[in-house]
Amino acid sequence: MPRSLRVRPQVDESATFPQHALDALIQADLHAVHIPEEYGGAGADALATVIVIEEVGRACASSSLISAVNLMRKARAAGR
Repeated sequence: MPRSLRVRPQVDESATFPQHALDALIQADLHAVHIPEEYGGAGADALATVIVIEEVGRACASSSLISAVNLMRKARAAGR
C-alpha cells in the first residue's frame, strides 16, 4: 500500500477531502479500476473493485470512500 494512503486522522478531524489519497490512488492506477479500459480505467469487475476498496480501507477508511463513491455513482448511472 502506498505510504501516502496511511491513516491520516486529521482528514477525519478536519472533514477535508483526502487529496493525498486520491493522488496516491492515481499514481498506483487504482483510482478507477471499475471504469472500462476504453474510458481510461482498468476494466475490473465488481469483485476486484471491492477488493481494492477493502485493501485501501485497511490503511485509511476515508481514502477507501473515494473508490467506493465512484463505484456507487457508476451503479446509479447504469440504473437510469
